[in-house]
Amino acid sequence: MKAIRYHTPGGPEVLRIDELPTPEPQAGEVRIALRAAGVNFIDVYLRNGLYPSALPAIAGKEGAGVVDAVGPGVDDVAAGDRVAFFDAQGSYAEAVVLRADRVIPRASPSRPAADLAAPARQELPRRSRTRPRRTLDHVFVSHVMSNT
Repeated sequence: MKAIRYHTPGGPEVLRIDELPTPEPQAGEVRIALRAAGVNFIDVYLRNGLYPSALPAIAGKEGAGVVDAVGPGVDDVAAGDRVAFFDAQGSYAEAVVLRADRVIPRASPSRPAADLAAPARQELPRRSRTRPRRTLDHVFVSHVMSNT
């Protein structure tokens, strides 16, 4: 499979396309054939070394695609399911292997990039144990930027 990796910290010039073996899912894991990858500030921070990471590293921390293989013991995700994920390294590749409990079911067969918009908004309440509120009780701001 092809993957965009960086072998040393730096700017975009350190990114290169490497040919790697396609990863195989182990027990409790799924392999996702990626169709879209998010491009976020965290990707830049990892690449330029602001946040340390093991090198070489496959860039990208969120993505969407189709499950194309499942490891033993995975019952709630099946090959052919459209899924998304966030906060997991490796989305700038043709495939990524993740724990099955890290994927979020999606429903946009013709617009995989649209699947990247909702995972955090769905996962934050589940992981933080908050309760659903009435419409407009809370506003989730996914990105804030300033030029100051």
